[in-house]
Amino acid sequence: MIYDADILGYFMNGGDNKERGNLAYHAFAPNPKASTPTPNVWIWSLGMSAFSKQKDAAWAYVEYHLTRPESQLQIYEKTDIFPALETTYQDPFFQQPSEYFGGQKVRELFVDVVRNIPEAGVYTSEYQEMNALMASQVQSFALGKQTAQQALAKAAAAIRSRTSRA
Repeated sequence: MIYDADILGYFMNGGDNKERGNLAYHAFAPNPKASTPTPNVWIWSLGMSAFSKQKDAAWAYVEYHLTRPESQLQIYEKTDIFPALETTYQDPFFQQPSEYFGGQKVRELFVDVVRNIPEAGVYTSEYQEMNALMASQVQSFALGKQTAQQALAKAAAAIRSRTSRA
């Protein structure tokens, strides 16, 4: 199972588009009132269902893609999905200029950004439950069954009720 959330890959799909070479990258500037950078960084992750009938094979697949520098580099080179495996950052590929970004060495910049992401403590032990409660309300809003305000109010009420939060 792949959970999809990316930072750049889908923008670069079809790398031969008309903007190739006309783009540049600049690290996100933090809100001047914030103590740390405030960008929204998305991720890709692999997971295995508890109902999987081939757990050993599924785990081998996850290990192959996420724990081997060669796999992470190949994925990055072919799809622009930035690797989470920090040992890959020493590879010469990261120092090469990007044609897509007009010769800019954006991969070095990406590494610098990644190395300076502050540790966040935004998740609680009830995150999965709260996320599911929120997701159902967002879906109802997306289907036009309620306003955004109604969806947020219902999600907040459900989260308070299920988690005993005030």
